[in-house]
Amino acid sequence: MRLLRLGGILVTSSCSYNLGEDRFLGVLEEAAADSGRQVRLLEKRMQAKDHPVLVGFPESLYLKCLVLSVN
Repeated sequence: MRLLRLGGILVTSSCSYNLGEDRFLGVLEEAAADSGRQVRLLEKRMQAKDHPVLVGFPESLYLKCLVLSVN
């Protein structure tokens, strides 16, 4: 985050089911605070249709992708 210009775009992803979306956002919040930057969430994405999310199998919802604006 420190390397981005003001208004820069950061695209970050996690493909670990063990890192839930709330914790992923928490890690980014901590990084923003540590860098003294303000981060705005522009988009949330997930895996493509060729990696389906199966009902009753929460581990299949594993990919998280966030597009952030860093100021």
